[in-house]
Amino acid sequence: MIPEVSTITLARGSSSTSTDPWVFRKQLQRSDNYYRPDATSLPSMRQRLREVHNSSLVEEIQSSPGYTLTVGNITFKLAEAHGFCWGVERAVAIAYESRRRYPDKTIWMTNEVIHNPTVNRNLEKLGIRYIPRDAANQKDFSVAEAGDVVVLPAF
Repeated sequence: MIPEVSTITLARGSSSTSTDPWVFRKQLQRSDNYYRPDATSLPSMRQRLREVHNSSLVEEIQSSPGYTLTVGNITFKLAEAHGFCWGVERAVAIAYESRRRYPDKTIWMTNEVIHNPTVNRNLEKLGIRYIPRDAANQKDFSVAEAGDVVVLPAF
């Protein structure tokens, strides 16, 4: 559970205590402990995501006229717009990038970013853990220790 008063070490080396979530978020974003991918790192993150989650069947259907492929008695049809939405794609890519950037750190995510067992299993294979909930169904951030990485998806 998040304590009512949060303390964060700011980039300038001073500490600040605030009960205001907006103030806390702004202070966190300005701290040395906060990493946000920039425009130059996003393409490589997306490429890594495609490498891990691509399917030869999907590629074959995409190359077929009308996104339709018939094999024997089975016809596969694929929507022209398919795959992860932008937010999920970015969140999963950030998780992969976090593991690459911090190979020896414990990485926590606040929640699953997609209801896709394969994606979630792959993240778990990378050693990415999820912040658990306590008996009151509140997230228990006490599991994250100093030096751990916590990925905060936008949702």
